[in-house]
Amino acid sequence: MLDYECPHCHMRAISMWRAMRFPGQATASISCSQCGTEVEPTWWSVIRTNIPFVAAYLLAWNFISSTFVFIAVVSAALVASLWLSSRFVVWTEKR
Repeated sequence: MLDYECPHCHMRAISMWRAMRFPGQATASISCSQCGTEVEPTWWSVIRTNIPFVAAYLLAWNFISSTFVFIAVVSAALVASLWLSSRFVVWTEKR
């Protein structure tokens, strides 16, 4: 499934699964499978797609006492953040 458009060749050539990374590697560059250009997500687009997860985690940690409800809320927020990441992350050519 090719979800992201390369900013250089404008082809949908970057897979969502290749682009998904652990938070420490969220802005690491990957190469386009069509033209080979190194591309990376913008820092702000990665941060803003994770805001729902962080907010839900902090609210659930402070206000929910049930472990099951806590896990359900945080899991739903994680799914929302992953969906936002798959749709709204902006890619640029590596400088």
